[in-house]
Amino acid sequence: MIAVSLLFNNRPITTGLIVGSIVSLVLYTTLWWTISVIFSKKEHQRPVETLFAILLFVFKLPVVGVALYFAFRYLEINPFALVAGIGVTQIAIFCLGTSNLFKKRRAPK
Repeated sequence: MIAVSLLFNNRPITTGLIVGSIVSLVLYTTLWWTISVIFSKKEHQRPVETLFAILLFVFKLPVVGVALYFAFRYLEINPFALVAGIGVTQIAIFCLGTSNLFKKRRAPK
């Protein structure tokens, strides 16, 4: 989608798709890291790392909101393209995750 919007030389749509994809990847990565840190069963797990993970989980949405505010303020962004970038990236992450899950469940031959 980004390549097609670049071909049509539509800067607000391209910027919206890129920012939406970046926001989606940041949200997914922080969620994955936070869950893996909080629910890891390490014997010598550092409580500071767990506390940082919980704080990151709580404050990630306001930080992303402030980043989006500045992005909308200083860049030309089409809001529908932003939502499309977030949605397409989430669907791609979901499809990759489920395909990996099904590959792991197959019985070895």
